Amino acid sequence: MSVEKNISSVPSVQDVNAELQAKKLQLHWLLQITKAINYNFSTKQLFDVYEHVLRSQLKVEKLALLIFDQRWKCSLLYGTDKNFEDIDLTRIIGELDKLHNLEMEQELWISSFDSILPVYHKDQLIAYALVGGLTNSVIPKRNELVPFIHTITNLIVVAIENNTIANEKIRQAGIRKELELAAQMQSLLFPTQLPRVKGYEIHATYLPHQEVGGDYYDFIPVSENEFIFAWPTLVVKVFRLHCSCQIFRPTFMHFCLIQIHFQISFDF
Repeated sequence: MSVEKNISSVPSVQDVNAELQAKKLQLHWLLQITKAINYNFSTKQLFDVYEHVLRSQLKVEKLALLIFDQRWKCSLLYGTDKNFEDIDLTRIIGELDKLHNLEMEQELWISSFDSILPVYHKDQLIAYALVGGLTNSVIPKRNELVPFIHTITNLIVVAIENNTIANEKIRQAGIRKELELAAQMQSLLFPTQLPRVKGYEIHATYLPHQEVGGDYYDFIPVSENEFIFAWPTLVVKVFRLHCSCQIFRPTFMHFCLIQIHFQISFDF
């Protein structure tokens, strides 16, 4: 009896071959996904690779990939007629963390999936993959299939997150470059020299709140005792110039100690 029992517990050649093929398939697609990431595939291309592996290779019948990018949205969906545009994803995401038994969930569309796989990046939750229809997969053992799906989901989603971060850094660098150029151009508009003559001296310092401000100033001598001092601003909803001039004029005259005609030209 013991000999027969031991013989019956030995896996058949067919089972061994099936398991070997499943391992080869996993290694192959891990390699292909790694290559796609190293070759800097676009976000769309990475989604295409991910869907191809799950849908065509692993025979996963249902997928809903929810990714956080400024807000939660469904980035990839197949095998279900559920319209995620009608779902409050913010509320759903809060509930997904608490789920332990899908059959007990009141939301019927969620219980139609078999597994919920969270994805974290630097301890931050960035995605959920909901997968279903796993019984016909080419990897028959569920305890092997689900971890493998989780692994490639992590690889793809984190790669997409890194793409997003890299693109944002490039965009920010472009904006900084444009602001630096704009600041240089703005500095060319300001007078390079201000008068220092008997009776008065003009000094000016301009410190914008950011790299480029919306202000401008200029000093234009008209005669020995007359000049035009322009101090407009290009920012909308600012303190009106004619009001500021009423404050500026006596102060300026006090420091200059001369009688001048003060004129500001302001034209939008």
